[in-house]
Amino acid sequence: MHYFIFLAYLLGLMAMLAGVSSIAYGFYGMTVKKRSKTAVLFSLSFGFIMLALTFTLFKLFC
Repeated sequence: MHYFIFLAYLLGLMAMLAGVSSIAYGFYGMTVKKRSKTAVLFSLSFGFIMLALTFTLFKLFC
């Protein structure tokens, strides 16, 4: 049982890292690189979805 909690914790940390880096890349593309709005919206929405997955995993298993 502890093995599954550890795996969920690691998956949550990876999802949180992916979410935060995707949000940071979205803001970087919006301000510095002037990327297209589609790319910025995709990276921001992916980041917020990954953060929601992180909090859901932590709520379920911790």
